[in-house]
Amino acid sequence: MDVTQPLISIVIPTRHEASTIGVFLRTVYAHLAETDFELIVVDDSDRDNTVEVLLNLQREFGDDRLVVLHRASGSVAERTLGTAVVTGIHAARGTYVCVMDADGQHPPEAILRMLAMAQQSGAVYVGGSRYLPGGSPQGLDGVCRKGISLGLALLARLLFLLTPVRALTDPLSGFFLFRRELVQGVELEPIGWKISLEVLVRSNARCVTEVPYTFAARADGDSKARMGSDAP
Repeated sequence: MDVTQPLISIVIPTRHEASTIGVFLRTVYAHLAETDFELIVVDDSDRDNTVEVLLNLQREFGDDRLVVLHRASGSVAERTLGTAVVTGIHAARGTYVCVMDADGQHPPEAILRMLAMAQQSGAVYVGGSRYLPGGSPQGLDGVCRKGISLGLALLARLLFLLTPVRALTDPLSGFFLFRRELVQGVELEPIGWKISLEVLVRSNARCVTEVPYTFAARADGDSKARMGSDAP
């Protein structure tokens, strides 16, 4: 097995996404074809065959770039979006780590733009933003949900005014990239969907920036961000 450190690790939490995960991961592979990468999928499915689909994809891809971590035991409260992402971060080997969902709402084509921004600007954290010019929250259902999302983003900036969070338009984005060394030795204890805040605040990040992206409509599967303690 090649133990060379990849440039980037993509951490993807999944739950009950057997019908769509194949198309999604093939798309990620296609966009990263010229990049040294690894995909770390942390799967919490317990009532469909997502893990079997993932293992078949491992054989299809024929390399070691797809890592599947299946968490079959533990309560729903223990197997949250936050704990899944932290599990993936701990397993990551890349210089950079990108966290994204597998439901189609985070566009794979934006990964390389985020990576390029980090490399060119020297930023240790690059968030995907729905609220920068060129971005859009169109995948959020209805005006009310869009308003709540924007309001929570503004509240987070106010609550963490003395941290790098204040510089971000979308600090609660679930789509972000950071240098892995940023969290080495840092104990991450996120409550559900606040994983990006956890990385920003606990790591004491300084140089942070964003790139715009369009938040698309959800494809399929169970939203981990709506289960138990993950509810925003």
